[in-house]
Amino acid sequence: SFVCIGLSIIGPSQALVTVIKRDTFMSCDADPVRCTYKMVIGSKQTANIKKSKIFCDVGGSATVSVLIEVGKYTFKIKHTMGGKIRNIKSYKTEKAVDLKEDPDCSDMTTTTAAPSNVSTV
Repeated sequence: SFVCIGLSIIGPSQALVTVIKRDTFMSCDADPVRCTYKMVIGSKQTANIKKSKIFCDVGGSATVSVLIEVGKYTFKIKHTMGGKIRNIKSYKTEKAVDLKEDPDCSDMTTTTAAPSNVSTV
């Protein structure tokens, strides 16, 4: 019976640590900033807001929301560029299709068919 108790104590405390490096926009008319997201994900696919860390090349109090996909889940992280996490919400990726980042710069992409100074929407 000691083995079962030991496993039940160890099981919930195990966490998956994922490190993601990506470009993060503070505004759509500025160059993106390189950020590193260290996500500590628990057994119920929730991110531990106290153990997760964010490091950006540029600090500051500007708040952004980013979407990070890990396995079958997408995490929406609202944080300052200085690394303070405001909140983390988790969604199943298949249901996260309507989520947007803030700022949402997804319509800023240009195609080669259009002149270089025209953005396509």
